[in-house]
Amino acid sequence: MQLASSNFFMQILNSPSREEIDAAHARGTWFGIGVSSVRNAFRVSTFKTWCWVALLISSIPIHLLFNSTIFETDYRGSDFHVTIATEEFLRGGAFYPPGASLSPAGLYMKKFSNETYSAKGLGNLGYGDQQLMTEYDDDTSETVRNITTTAREAETWEQLSADDCFMEYIKCDGLKQHRNLVMIIDQPEGWVRSEGWHLEENETAFWDRYVPPDQPNHLFFDTQCVMVAERTPSSSVVCMNTCNKAMAGLSDNPWRYSFFDDGGDDSSKTDRSSLAWVNGSSNIQPESSFGGDYDAMYASNGMTSGLQSNFRLSVKSCMAQPLERVCHIGLSPRLLMGVTLCVVIKTITAIRVTKVLSHSGQEPLVTPGDAGE
Repeated sequence: MQLASSNFFMQILNSPSREEIDAAHARGTWFGIGVSSVRNAFRVSTFKTWCWVALLISSIPIHLLFNSTIFETDYRGSDFHVTIATEEFLRGGAFYPPGASLSPAGLYMKKFSNETYSAKGLGNLGYGDQQLMTEYDDDTSETVRNITTTAREAETWEQLSADDCFMEYIKCDGLKQHRNLVMIIDQPEGWVRSEGWHLEENETAFWDRYVPPDQPNHLFFDTQCVMVAERTPSSSVVCMNTCNKAMAGLSDNPWRYSFFDDGGDDSSKTDRSSLAWVNGSSNIQPESSFGGDYDAMYASNGMTSGLQSNFRLSVKSCMAQPLERVCHIGLSPRLLMGVTLCVVIKTITAIRVTKVLSHSGQEPLVTPGDAGE
């Protein structure tokens, strides 16, 4: 409405009066009638010319900036919780934290150089935020309560296909529709520790505190994750996802993978450092990160876990927690100030034009019909 009114007044100011036409004919020149003419604008009276210029200049910011003054903001989440479990986990199946993987959240992981990160287009390749092993001893701890809440509520979440799940959570585009995630593994009977792991006597004594050796466990792994995308000097965009390894972000076949592999079915890619922490054979002391609860030197330096060599996780589908999207409106104060100032200028100009022309006694000839009267 403001622009339409401004265009009308510019047409009025662009139209000559009978007196201005007579003066132009006396000088041997002419006016255009019934058309918007820049030529007319600079041949009418000085008052009309300056008012026409004021309306013209004040229209430019409104045309360019008005739609940019108020805008919708796009929220994208970065933190989310990942649980790897069977379908029975959602239906009350027994589970024993930290899970059948015998891996606490944020377990020790092989460290890569920054060059390796950039070459893969990925940043932090890991198993999420670290948790103390003592957290899994206490049923009232936040870690255990998060797992229990997920088991109770995740069945009502939205089901995603494996491919859709991978695209949304691994590609690092931000979370717009979902947040927390349960990866459903095709393992209906769960995992029995004694069948998947052949531990030494001292290793058995340690893990008996957490995971029974002969009971099905429908929880495999649980952790808190963060994803961000950032630009680095050596790479255009690097995806920093703290759960990339746990979610098969490096695997050649993302939905059939070994939890402890760097990728594919190549056994040489096995991340022995992560697996060594599980069975206590690592020379690196992770008790500095896990509160001294786990002595990494109680086993020999060789791999003693006996994890079956063909062990793979086959992802069946995912359950994703819908993210409640709240529409946020953004406002640019500077743009709004500029647009408001232009509207004020137009309003003042229109009022001034109305008063001056109505008292001048010189009717503008806006249409050819006006000129024929």
